[in-house]
Formats: sequence, C-alpha cells, structure tokens
Amino acid sequence: MENEYIDDYGQKSRIGKMEIFRDENHRIEKPEKIVRRVLEKKYPRMSLEDSRRIVREMVTKPADMKIRVADEDIRVDQLNLYVANSIESINSGSSDYGASSESEYFGWIDEGQKIISDMNTDGVTQPELDAKNKFMEDFSQREVDLMTCLALYRRCNLEDPRVKEKYDMLNKKLVKLREIRSAVQTSTPDKVDREAPDATEAARRRALALVYVGVLHELSTEAGGGVSRLSEEQKRDLGVFFEPYVDAPRVWRSMQRDALVPEYYRESAAETLALRKIENQADSREALRHRLAVLSGRIVEKAERSISPVEQKQRAFDMNRYLMLKRMQESGYQRA
Repeated sequence: MENEYIDDYGQKSRIGKMEIFRDENHRIEKPEKIVRRVLEKKYPRMSLEDSRRIVREMVTKPADMKIRVADEDIRVDQLNLYVANSIESINSGSSDYGASSESEYFGWIDEGQKIISDMNTDGVTQPELDAKNKFMEDFSQREVDLMTCLALYRRCNLEDPRVKEKYDMLNKKLVKLREIRSAVQTSTPDKVDREAPDATEAARRRALALVYVGVLHELSTEAGGGVSRLSEEQKRDLGVFFEPYVDAPRVWRSMQRDALVPEYYRESAAETLALRKIENQADSREALRHRLAVLSGRIVEKAERSISPVEQKQRAFDMNRYLMLKRMQESGYQRA
C-alpha cells in the first residue's frame, strides 16, 4: 500500500478490494479486530460471537437503526461515533509522543527526522535499521487504525460540526502519516553497512538527509496550520504526496468478512485443493475456476445438509491458499 492512492471512487476488482487489508505481518490488527477490541473493553463479558455480530450490524444496518449491545439498544451512528473516538483516544494516548492525537502527530515528524539523520551519518548500524523498521511497522498499524476511524465517522452525522472537525483532523493526520512514512522510506537505506561508505556516498547521503529533514520541517509547518513552501508538485517529485481519501466501503467489506471467519481456523477448501494437486489428483480447469469463484465470494454454494465442525474448517476461507490457486489459474493450469 506504500504508493497506492486510496479513493472513494476507484474501480478495482473484488479480489483487489479483498486483498487491501491482507496482513503480511500477523502483529498488525485488521479493522474488524480493532473495533472488537474497543467493544470488548467496554463490555468485558461480551462473547466473541456477540462482538462479531455487532461489528457486522455496525457496517450493514442503517445509521438510524438500533443494535442490541449487552442490555442496551444503541443507535448505529452513536455506536460508530463512540468506537471511532475510543480507537483514536486509546492509540494516540498510549503512544510515546504525548497524551493527545495532536501530540502524536508532531512526535511522528520528530522521530522521522531523527531516523533520517541517524541513518545518513557515518553508515547504517543494525540498531538504526531496527529503529526504522519498527517505525514503519508502527505506521502500518496506525494507518489501519486511522482508516477504520474515518470509515466509522463516515457513518455518523457529518453535519454535526464536532463530528466533522474530528473527521477532518484524522483525515489530515492520515495524509501526514503517509507523507512522513514515504519520506523516511525514500531517504534511508534498507540494509546495514558492513563497511563504512566511501566519501562520495557519505556526502550523497548527508545531502539527501538534509533535503528530507527539511521536507519534514515543512510538513510540521503545515500540521501547525502554517503555510508550507512545498507545493503539491514538489511533493510528488520527492515521492511524499498522497491523495487524502479513504475508501469507506472497502473498510466495511474487510470488517464484515473478518467478522464471519473464526480466528482459530487453519485448514480450508483451498488447502485441500492444493494437497490434491500435489497428490496428482487435480481437478479440471473448469472445476478449479468454480472453486476460485466460491472462495472469492462471487458465487455461493448452497448447503444441502448440515456440516460438521471439521467440514466447516475445511471450507473456511484462507487468503494465502486462495492467492496460490489464483496464480495457478493465471499460469494456465490444466488437468494433469
């Protein structure tokens, strides 16, 4: 997602939309898990089944309808507002930069400048590379946090000035996060220097560091409400420009999908198909195409009878195996 523009009107395939929150790092929480964590903190006795149901209803029911939560009936828009406020309060308040969303905002800029300066002076050490990688991982999580908050606010009353102010502030914060992350990624090496860089390379790195530290200073000026000397064209040239939009429907789909799949599933129909191929008992091309359509959600298989828990596990969706099957289809896989 590093250089991907996220907008409300982009036309992408269903598969592309499903993959937007596919987690390369198991430590990064997805939108559905982020929302459930807030619900379960407020209602400690809530079951996993209830928290999944509430998430589904939050993203499918009209905003003026009510959801049963514990012993309360709460309007969808009010619950979305509470959860969005809580997500940002919890995450920004637990950061190392201060107790407010705004403090975190400027803390990102300060840390980004430090990483750029450290990694472009006297070679790159392992601790410096580790600090950069942690910074980038934290930003990936915060990006998902912010996208989730913004999608929830979109289901609230944006005519309310207080809600609109929060929405606009977080939208701006998301843009700055992407710009800061891109500036750090663009201006720093990706590996440790086993030997000290020569004089020419060292000078090039120092010059690059000065440019991008200056870029982050301008982003800080923008964040504080001042006028930056960086134009949008210059940001594009420097690789730090991102469109300030969030595809709310895509976040909804991610939450609905994850709320339907138990976390403990490990096997799936996709895995079964892969094993059959290894055993030279492959399906025909048409059968494989049919199974891919089922796994992607384009068609639904009707259950003719109740299925056992073991069969449920076998039919569970597995993104990694699905992508493998997708590649098999694209490479012209045929019956063995």
